[in-house]
Amino acid sequence: MFSAMLGTTESLLGTTESLLGTTESLLGTTESEWKRRIDTSLVETLMLGVNVFCERHKTAIVIDTWLQFLENKFPNLQSLNLRGCINITDASVSEVARRCSNLQTLNLGFCDEITDLSVSEVATQCLNLHTLNLYGCRNITDASVSEVAIQCSNLHTLNLAHCSIITDLSVSEVATQCSNLHTLNLYGCRNITDASVSEVATQCSNLHTLNLAHCSITNASVSEVATQCSNLHTLNLACYGSKITDASVLAVARQCSNLHTLNLFGCINITDASVSEVARQCSNLQTLDLYYCDITDASVMEVARRCSNLQTLNLSHCSNITDASVMEVARLCSNLQTLNIGLCRNITSACKDALRQSHLQLQLIGIIQHHFALPPAMH
Repeated sequence: MFSAMLGTTESLLGTTESLLGTTESLLGTTESEWKRRIDTSLVETLMLGVNVFCERHKTAIVIDTWLQFLENKFPNLQSLNLRGCINITDASVSEVARRCSNLQTLNLGFCDEITDLSVSEVATQCLNLHTLNLYGCRNITDASVSEVAIQCSNLHTLNLAHCSIITDLSVSEVATQCSNLHTLNLYGCRNITDASVSEVATQCSNLHTLNLAHCSITNASVSEVATQCSNLHTLNLACYGSKITDASVLAVARQCSNLHTLNLFGCINITDASVSEVARQCSNLQTLDLYYCDITDASVMEVARRCSNLQTLNLSHCSNITDASVMEVARLCSNLQTLNIGLCRNITSACKDALRQSHLQLQLIGIIQHHFALPPAMH
């Protein structure tokens, strides 16, 4: 496998001395240097995109013509990353699907020009597909997502974050057809409601990573997720002014004891009751975001005592938190790496100074900041 050699965008695209070097060698004449030296039939993984959004400019040279070199030269290609390749269109993605039918993993995140046309072609041609990333593909609708669900029953990872047009219709189809699904990202899909989320919970009991941030959901579907998906370890319920309350978070705490990442950013109806229960039941918790939750020292103390593996804690805008609980977290959670206490009006400067002096490795955030980055699988 040449994934190590082709594994970064810079090594592949970045310099004139790179593997594909010049346009002439890229387009693959029979005399080309790279073709003589490398048996591309062995290549299974190819990365032309970038994993960091701010590096999208590096992919500007990847256009439809570039993807011609995939034709007949990578018959065993199983994984293709085109994330951030903003200049590719349906034409080249459709051709890739036809030429590389063994594809199992396809990342089209932030490919702005992609529409249902090519995604449906991928679904039809790449029946072994198990991982599909459509993050930020704003033109994608229920039509192609449903086609993927119907054709690719082995799908286990699906990222539809910021595919704002999709509705319950296609997500319910995914739930019905893809029972092996274990990772689903619906971040920012505001048309998604309890109806499809409950269907996902019922049909996909192996789910372990679920991102429902900024979806239009209530306690009903979250409680269903808790009941049906006991293997859940990552749950994102972030939403400004969320309708989620203690009732469903209590259910999550009691049913999903393997939880290690919980995001309650902006869930203003969450109180000490559910946060304390999360601490008691989910001792492996590593990341907890409580931005703007209606909590006090009581639940934060419980987190400190019970969750010794905690690495990241966001208490920004929790105005009832005081020095006492923050110092307790720092004292008992020896693995703590990031602590956000921005706009916690009862946290004193003396407390912040003490933390800086006693915990030199701790990243202390004292201003408002968006919710922490989630694990890679959620992006």
